[in-house]
Amino acid sequence: MEAWTEYQPGRGFTFEVVREEGSEFIRNRVLRGILTSEQDLLTRGKPLRAGLEAKNYNFEEGGTTDAGLRRIVLKAARKSDGIVNGSLFMEPASGDLVGIEGRLVKSPSFWVRDVDVIWKYGRVGGQLVPMEMSTIGRVRLYGRATFRMVYEYVSIDGQPIGTLKANVPVHQPRR
Repeated sequence: MEAWTEYQPGRGFTFEVVREEGSEFIRNRVLRGILTSEQDLLTRGKPLRAGLEAKNYNFEEGGTTDAGLRRIVLKAARKSDGIVNGSLFMEPASGDLVGIEGRLVKSPSFWVRDVDVIWKYGRVGGQLVPMEMSTIGRVRLYGRATFRMVYEYVSIDGQPIGTLKANVPVHQPRR
């Protein structure tokens, strides 16, 4: 599924599915469900994931990775949506967040268990933004399932970015 999403203060989070294939059940129940859940959370003023703050995590020094990134160990301070036991990775020179990896401490539903997540971040248009999110989890009755979401930015804070791949058509969501 390919969807164009947009967030504007005062208007909120909107999405439009522009291309889809594969299982109708997965598309309608799972993928559209994720987009609708994000929309509902933002409408109610709730964050999309748990913040990196002391009320959610205990932080411990984790040394340096082979790639030269600074590793911070994340230990859940409470059991809540979006909180992981895992690691945060930072670029030492800039302090930029590069990624977060771990296992969710709270299952997203009765049907999905043991969810490992990876969030990747990067700079686009001078802003630190999510670049990719992937998960591997155990779905009751079905077994192991994977999910991957890649972000491509057309604009940030109303400023055009121009980083789309050449084969991705430029599309403006309907108003």
